[in-house]
Amino acid sequence: IKGQNSNYKLFWSGNKLDKFGGVGVMVAEWLAKDIIEVVRPAENIMAVKMLLGKQILTVYSVYAPQQGRDEKDKENFWLRLEAEKLPDKCIIAGDFNGKIGKQALGEKMIGRFGSGQRNIAGEALAEFSEQQSFLVSNTYFQHPQRHRTTWEGSFGNKRIFCQLDYILVDSKYRHLL
Repeated sequence: IKGQNSNYKLFWSGNKLDKFGGVGVMVAEWLAKDIIEVVRPAENIMAVKMLLGKQILTVYSVYAPQQGRDEKDKENFWLRLEAEKLPDKCIIAGDFNGKIGKQALGEKMIGRFGSGQRNIAGEALAEFSEQQSFLVSNTYFQHPQRHRTTWEGSFGNKRIFCQLDYILVDSKYRHLL
């Protein structure tokens, strides 16, 4: 893929028939040569493993089923993600289709700057993050709401702004945030 000042390589996973619910990772061409492996465990979960110096970094791209989808689909998404053998140096990024909201009492993986009211999908994300010791890194930085919005829509004549996309980082690397 040609960009303005650079070329990119796109890695994609999804249903080729209806093109619904897929995920992708776009990597600068100069970095693509360091990709060791691309793993596609599901249409909405993929991992790109790359060599950075002497370290291996695994970047997951995910797309959780949105509200209105079958509860079994949502449960299967979390079960598949939990079943992944998440490596030491790992980032999980994507559309989790959940509002994480404010940090709840006792939570260690959610920062002080979550926004909105937590919903059921956000609760699933919070539980996963706590169980797997992954920081929801977006919630550790204070930004205006307009910079945190990753989805907008309307309900009647009211505009709705939400943050549904998150970047999860292993808590061992909290000092790098």
